[in-house]
Amino acid sequence: MNQVLAILEETSEGKIRRHNMAATPGDPRHTGASITLARERLGWEPRVSLREGLTKQWRWFRDAPK
Repeated sequence: MNQVLAILEETSEGKIRRHNMAATPGDPRHTGASITLARERLGWEPRVSLREGLTKQWRWFRDAPK
């Protein structure tokens, strides 16, 4: 999550307010997503990096008619 927020701050040239909270009992200390099943079963491969995808999403949001 911190990586995503850092990329969004960089992309938006703004500061994101963070509210860090104590972990709740039972919360995992580390998590990670895997695209292994999508790759194996569907032949899917990502075409953009996390940074590129978040940057494109931010620009779309920023430039959308208000």
